[in-house]
Amino acid sequence: MKKWYYAIFLVCLFVFNQAFKSYVEVYGLIEGVLVGLTIAFLCKLVFKVVTKTIIFIAIVCGILVFLVSSGYIELPAELANLFNLSHIFHSFF
Repeated sequence: MKKWYYAIFLVCLFVFNQAFKSYVEVYGLIEGVLVGLTIAFLCKLVFKVVTKTIIFIAIVCGILVFLVSSGYIELPAELANLFNLSHIFHSFF
């Protein structure tokens, strides 16, 4: 196993999670380690996908804001009015 964070994850899971500790006591250490590694892999996969998605959305939004503010893209009148009304609404509070 090249990555040590899987081992660290398993140790933390065993120390801090009572349900996992009970699972290891009932089903044994080998099955507990396999389940823990599966959980660690799924957590890493979800974190990687969510992080890439959030970064992609932030980059696209940044580009859109730049293009709208520089005048290359013009917002439809309904959206421009909506943004102006929300700015006025926030100035009251």
